[in-house]
Amino acid sequence: MPPSASTAEIRAAYRDLARLLHPDTAAGRHEGEMAAVNEAWRVLSDPGRRATYDASLRTATAPRPSAAAAPLPFDDDHDDGDDDEAWELSPAEMEAARRLGVTLAITAVVVGVVLVALFVYAFTQSGSLPADPLP
Repeated sequence: MPPSASTAEIRAAYRDLARLLHPDTAAGRHEGEMAAVNEAWRVLSDPGRRATYDASLRTATAPRPSAAAAPLPFDDDHDDGDDDEAWELSPAEMEAARRLGVTLAITAVVVGVVLVALFVYAFTQSGSLPADPLP
């Protein structure tokens, strides 16, 4: 779609893609693509966000002296109340994050138990701990 596309053209393209990729019609095979289409619609349907996005594209194609000087292509306007949508995860991403968290927690517990066991073994072998802790 060209940068000069009207909102009506963008809406028509969004609806066509939504019909094609929606989880109800595609049996959930295109969740990531549908999320990307929704995000594109969220940005391109709002004139302010679209202007910011277009400006970031112009900046991205212009030669830059360094990457550090490039402006960030995101909307940092915190007063519109819907910036949290960018942080929403799909159910598959949430499940993967939950599994990763559980795996990291279990790994941390196992590593802690092994370290305690190694310290106890080292101290008992070195004679630093009394054999009978009670006199």
